[in-house]
Amino acid sequence: MRRFHSLLITLPLALLMGLGLLFAAARDDAVAVAALPPGHPALSAEEVSDWMAWLSENAVYLPFLRGLGDPARVPTTANDFYLPGTQPGGLQTEVTDPVQCYGCHFGYLPANPDGETGYTWTGSMMAQSARDPVFYAALDVANGDAAEAGQFCLRCHAPRGWLAGRAADSSGVSLMGADLGGVQCEVCHRMVDPFYSAENPARDVDVLAALADAPTVLGSGAIVVDPEDERRGPFDLQLDWDTNPHSILGLDWPLQSPFHTEAALCGSCHDITNPVFSWDEGSQSYVANALDTPGDVSEGFPLERTYSEWLLSEYNTPQGVYAPQFGGNEPYVSTCQDCHMRKVTGSGGSFFGNMVERDNMPLHDLTGANTWVPLTLPLHPEFGDDFDQTGLAALDAGIQRARYMVQNAGILDVQQQGNQLIVTITNETGHKLPTGYPEGRRMWLQVEGYDSGGNLVFTSGAYDAATGELTEDANLQV
Repeated sequence: MRRFHSLLITLPLALLMGLGLLFAAARDDAVAVAALPPGHPALSAEEVSDWMAWLSENAVYLPFLRGLGDPARVPTTANDFYLPGTQPGGLQTEVTDPVQCYGCHFGYLPANPDGETGYTWTGSMMAQSARDPVFYAALDVANGDAAEAGQFCLRCHAPRGWLAGRAADSSGVSLMGADLGGVQCEVCHRMVDPFYSAENPARDVDVLAALADAPTVLGSGAIVVDPEDERRGPFDLQLDWDTNPHSILGLDWPLQSPFHTEAALCGSCHDITNPVFSWDEGSQSYVANALDTPGDVSEGFPLERTYSEWLLSEYNTPQGVYAPQFGGNEPYVSTCQDCHMRKVTGSGGSFFGNMVERDNMPLHDLTGANTWVPLTLPLHPEFGDDFDQTGLAALDAGIQRARYMVQNAGILDVQQQGNQLIVTITNETGHKLPTGYPEGRRMWLQVEGYDSGGNLVFTSGAYDAATGELTEDANLQV
């Protein structure tokens, strides 16, 4: 009998240190700030200078923060982090560089960029998951805690490189330029449902049968990717197009895949289990597996449970929940995609000027809650040059969408009862709020009280943006 644990339990595997000075600008701060697109949230010159000074003083060559070769606290091996599914070197055709997709999937709706796929994806954290400086800090800590742990992290954050075998060095130092595109077009559009059902492409049967070790549990990046360049998506393009738009590349018609509309697709990386530990019924606790031995991930230590939280939510119903603030053109939302790829009016691409406009086009931003990392990337000493003005504008648009998502994720209600102020937060999401990475995401209420003269007389949960310190008190919950 499998035992599923939905609690979020922290583990030093990826403990995020308080790195308020995580990145630095290699360019002059005034030039870097000037490079931001109009309307981009401001970065102070003093902050930028401080970050540059920190970089210089510590002689850090980002993105790799720790000295290579430093011994880890736990002598784990790559086998300890092994998971089933498609393995490194298992693709006959490498995942295509996203730049190769831009010819048809970028810049074709200048008056409605949200209706494009390439523009919105470029501004997403999915596109930046292998540039994220916070990720590299956590990766460094993970490798310092447990040898080879970084391979486990890179399989989701840099899947193109991982699938090609360039994550064997768990620091990520072997990743190539296109690998930094993170969770990119073909990673998702070649994914196969690991648990075949008849509505999915018949080809999936052969893909799964060819695996030496097929997944038995969803999650932790144990994905199945078509070894050949056979692309999939939610729509039947043969109903809309007279000519296969991918024929110019020598490819077959893209396959229609209902899996790409299901939350399970997202759950492939958004339910994370530490495979080094397993549940022991005898001791009623998690114990370390034998060294250099793959564990049973169905019994592993739960780290992140966003998908499992959704499974247990009211959103996981055929009708879903009425939430027009999330759904775009469709007011009822159910799956991850319904909120994080809300339906807009747009087109998936342009083939020599020919487009099929849809009112249910999924917004390819995969919007989450991260506003800080996209703000820092233009000033990053290594990755900052990856963004031209269009890329900077895409990042800024992604920041605005993430800010909107956070502002609508909960409802704040304030009621006065006598001398008491009752503050209630109602979670409007289909998972915990916050959810995901437990070592790096926190929420709290900052409550301020003023007298009749407008003077501040009470504060609970005061956060000092200059120092990064949170003043805690007896009433505060984090």
